[in-house]
Amino acid sequence: MTLTDNAKTGATQAARDEESVFKTFIGHIRRRQKYAPADADIRDIVDQWRAKSVSIGFPETYLKVTFGTSLLKMFRSATAIDEAGWEDAENFVVGGSVLPPGYHSHPGCVRVFQSLEGSSSVLLMDTGYLASVASWTASFRGQDPRHACLGYVYDDIAHYFMSDYPGRIARKLNSAAALSHAEEKRARAAIDRILAERVSKYNNQPFNLPAFSPGYSRRVLVVDQSFADASTIYGGADEDTFQNMLLSAIRENPDAEIIVKTHPDSLEQRGKREGFYSGMVDSGRVRFLRRPVNPFVVFDVVDKVYVASSQMGFEAAMAGKHVICFGVPIYAGWGFTEDRKPVPHRHRQRSIVEFFHYFYIWYTRYFTPDSADEATVEQVLDYIVRHRSHQPTAALGVDTPEVSVVIPVHGVEKYIEECIASVQAQTLRNIEIIPVNDCTPDDSQDIVDQLVIDDPRIRPIILRQNVGQGFARNKALDAARGEYVFFLDGDDYLRDPELLARLVAMARKDKADMVRAGKSFELVEKEADGPVRERQDRTESHFGGELHGVGFAEHPEILHNRHFWNFLYRRDFLEDNEVRFTTTQWEERPFLLKALLNASSISTSAERGLVYRVRGGSTARRAKSIGDVENHTRNFAEVVKLFSEKGAGEPGHALNYHFRFTLSQYIQYVFFGFPYATVMQADKPTREKFLARWSEIIVSSGLTSADLLKTPEAVDNARFDEGVYGLIVEAARRNRPDLLAAAAALRPIPAETVYGLFDSDADPLLVAALNRYAQYRPALPQTPAAGKEQRNPSLRVIIHAGASKTGSSFVQHFLDQNRPALIRRGVWTPEFGVYRQPGRPHKIGGHSQFFKSARRDDPEMRIALENGLALLGPQIHTIVISSEGSFLSGGTEVLVDYLRDFNPELLIYFRRQDDWANSQYAEFAGGGALGRISSRPEDWLATRWTQDRLDYEQFLRRWLEKLPKEKVHVRPVERSGIRQGVILDDFIKELGIDKSGLIEPTPEMRNELKLSKAEVETLRSFNDLPFPDDAAYLTFVQRAHEIFREGGEPSAAAMNASILSAAERRRILERVREGNAWIAREFLGREGLFAELDVDPVDADSAPELRAETVGAIVAAYNEIARPGLPSIDGDALEASAVSAASAEKEAPVLAGQRGSGGSRSAAFVEIEGRRIEKSLDAIRKLPNSQIVAVGLLLAEGQVDPRKLDVVKKEVASKRLSKRRVLAYVLRRHGRGVLRANLSVRDRLMLLLRG
Repeated sequence: MTLTDNAKTGATQAARDEESVFKTFIGHIRRRQKYAPADADIRDIVDQWRAKSVSIGFPETYLKVTFGTSLLKMFRSATAIDEAGWEDAENFVVGGSVLPPGYHSHPGCVRVFQSLEGSSSVLLMDTGYLASVASWTASFRGQDPRHACLGYVYDDIAHYFMSDYPGRIARKLNSAAALSHAEEKRARAAIDRILAERVSKYNNQPFNLPAFSPGYSRRVLVVDQSFADASTIYGGADEDTFQNMLLSAIRENPDAEIIVKTHPDSLEQRGKREGFYSGMVDSGRVRFLRRPVNPFVVFDVVDKVYVASSQMGFEAAMAGKHVICFGVPIYAGWGFTEDRKPVPHRHRQRSIVEFFHYFYIWYTRYFTPDSADEATVEQVLDYIVRHRSHQPTAALGVDTPEVSVVIPVHGVEKYIEECIASVQAQTLRNIEIIPVNDCTPDDSQDIVDQLVIDDPRIRPIILRQNVGQGFARNKALDAARGEYVFFLDGDDYLRDPELLARLVAMARKDKADMVRAGKSFELVEKEADGPVRERQDRTESHFGGELHGVGFAEHPEILHNRHFWNFLYRRDFLEDNEVRFTTTQWEERPFLLKALLNASSISTSAERGLVYRVRGGSTARRAKSIGDVENHTRNFAEVVKLFSEKGAGEPGHALNYHFRFTLSQYIQYVFFGFPYATVMQADKPTREKFLARWSEIIVSSGLTSADLLKTPEAVDNARFDEGVYGLIVEAARRNRPDLLAAAAALRPIPAETVYGLFDSDADPLLVAALNRYAQYRPALPQTPAAGKEQRNPSLRVIIHAGASKTGSSFVQHFLDQNRPALIRRGVWTPEFGVYRQPGRPHKIGGHSQFFKSARRDDPEMRIALENGLALLGPQIHTIVISSEGSFLSGGTEVLVDYLRDFNPELLIYFRRQDDWANSQYAEFAGGGALGRISSRPEDWLATRWTQDRLDYEQFLRRWLEKLPKEKVHVRPVERSGIRQGVILDDFIKELGIDKSGLIEPTPEMRNELKLSKAEVETLRSFNDLPFPDDAAYLTFVQRAHEIFREGGEPSAAAMNASILSAAERRRILERVREGNAWIAREFLGREGLFAELDVDPVDADSAPELRAETVGAIVAAYNEIARPGLPSIDGDALEASAVSAASAEKEAPVLAGQRGSGGSRSAAFVEIEGRRIEKSLDAIRKLPNSQIVAVGLLLAEGQVDPRKLDVVKKEVASKRLSKRRVLAYVLRRHGRGVLRANLSVRDRLMLLLRG
């Protein structure tokens, strides 16, 4: 059967399932219609249910955190749908509905009716007409308990909106029940209050009506709803209904403007909850009201309201409007609406007051988030009025506002109303709002003018010429009257209505000049499509807690703040220190920095109430010009000037770190942001002008390359490690525009230029910066124009074949760091042909390219050596080619023939074989080697590759076939020598030079792998998992090592992994004893190769286990780095994966990237993987069934959800499957997700094998 056939079969089965559950649901409703007690009171029924143990068709988060928290107050013995034992209940409370096949039903409701048994009881529920201070989507998104549902309706017969199946509310209204005088009075009072205070079902919509088209004497309203909602489907409305409703409104009101109001769900869940009219646009008399607005504000300007089944129809009826129903809502058919469709099952006339009493007071049950007791409708109205995010705007104009909110307005027509409305909604009412119209090209001012009519706190400023947003803000600052000033861009908004009140309270309590607010999220938007996603600003992680009345100097973490507009400023403080914007655009940094440098008291709030919109047309994201570069250059100069005036360039100054951080950040932004790229597109004079100006600014700072800071928020770590920023700074300081331009373009610098500076009296900092840069971007030496100089007759090339884990990396870093000084002493270690691990500067592979060229007989490296010698002259007596690859890779002795013309010699350092094996295994398994392995130590030791490397004798015999014995220099390295680093002294002695004046690398460059056994084992378990490429794997390992250190694991105490047992070590030493004796006799003239032969007394198995939180952090790092955009793998899933891999056949490590996760794989490798998978399947089938299920879910879905795991375990147990069939069953039943995943070779083979 093909994948297409499988898909068709699955779709057919899904359709059958939908039809089956729908029949069950409707069958239940029909039985309740027939058999439910006719005279029962739903309030009594619900009260009886409150005493029962019930299961609710919503997840635990819904009940305990978001919209449904009041349900646990109503039903105190309730079990959520995702909690254990949910299916065992006899009483189910069900929200949502099952819709006809083809529609999306509520999953909790579906699950209830799928598992419903004959003896089970069901109580249906839905939100009432007073639902929330916000909306149900806001409650889910913000998880704010204040936004929980306030009122639910319950019914044991049918949902109230099911027009063909009358439930308790319809039966009550059909009955002879009549209101008492007190009940009528209470209902009228509640209606009057709703109208006066404009309380709706959802209450997070502003009260500001947008401008409508002039020239119409009247308007009518057409109410849109969410497509395929239960209330429309069961309320007798479909697409034809909504089409006819709009056409009727147009036809019946030829003199009116037709206002179509979008449903709130369509606004808050764009792309997910579309309305019936979502695709339409304004045309003729029809105007689509897509901005959120309180319904009662709209009722003020219309005289007729057309609805299908929306509750807005009843709200309009309360407001005295003529309501026309094209569907069958619960309030239709009682005599106070015009009904265009027959209304079944409604036999009495009822007034608006009667309907209100029975639906709002009798039928709906209320709780408020601030109380555990059941609430009255009056208490709910109190709560809504007190806590809703928008309040009806009082006609107040304030002379002494507490806060002046400054909003530049230019090209923000789509956003300005939302922006200003979010300020109007602030609970701090004593404010002024200052929109500054900077010659906006659109209709933004019309929107502002409309808002001013209802809110005199808005004081617009209209500029007659465009000055840019920086200077526009200055105009507003001049006009501001508030005690404090807050800035907001016209396309951003305030999400928290209490934000300004809290910031002002903190400012007064702390006597702060500045108070910082956090960013809720960034709203990433496509210009045409509206919001597409929310993303977090990573810099907010630096501001988790609060600071109260601190100084900038003592808290450099404030440097991570990206914006000036998320601070509340004391206005007198800004005036006293003359803090103003100095550029038209790109104005943020100097303004903020001047404020921070002069503030005596700064506070930071934990509140995150701002939303920053990222859109294509904004200043930050439009195409850039030379004018933008000019503004940025002025900012750069201003920032340096501000720090310099404070003396921050002096070492030890309290602001020195801040200055260095900021300068590092500016160099990154100027040369690797848009300024440099834009300048490079200009003419030559412009390029030269800006390069000169940037150099002047760097020089004026007084800082050097040594002052740059490597922090991820300031610079790119790779460019920092590669010396790019350092060379830019030093080239600027020493007036070398050629070097600065090369570094900014990430271009290699000609070897002739590099060597010329190395062998000169140039500034040592410039030479050091150039050396570091050239290490990472070397240019192969070219034939000098003046011809080749004579070689030194004593020239030799030392091939440093240091056996791995003998300190070779430290020697290589020493050679790198001292290259200029060594050249002046006659020793040259080429900067080219070297492998360096990206992002891990301590990991260096040495001159591996020379060995590759030698094997291919590619003359490139040899010619480069000849040209380099010609450039450097006869002073060079020794060339050093150093690489661990000469020991780890086979056949490297061919390098002798390749370098025959340079008089080659071999220098080899040997370490005791058991220590080498222990360290090399740890490196391959946990150190971040491209030849990573996932096999166990004993399997790795048994491979042919490892056995060959343990045989030092055979290694030397191969080299002796190419070199005479006197040119082979053997150095055994004792354990104490490794620890003390004596190899470097020996190496320098072999070079025949003086060590004085040479610089040793820092300790972190020793590349000493200090991991515990548990850490190595943890990383080994990841080596068999897929990574996007080698870079991702190396990034993951580096992150893991950082987590080990940060978590205080044993490796943090400089602990070396003791992986091999004492017995394994003895076996190794015994196996190599004779070979080592031969080496000692031939090269050292003694009996023993190593003097220290004691075996570690502590067995390897005693290593401590890692803490659970450390393992969790490692798993999280893997998911972030290796599985972006894919389902996460949790710890249990990882363990299951490790179990399956543990018994698989392990191949020898293939070095130099051949085993890397990226790239193509040979047919032989695929065959090996196939055998491994077969063995893995055998291993899986030996596990307990529960673990087989976990492995199956991991393979099928890429993760193991604990809740789903429990469900599938029960599912498997009920099937009574044999062990051999469990895995196949799980994969067949739950394996659709894997077909859509990005499959590796192994995963595809797994699919084939299980087929």
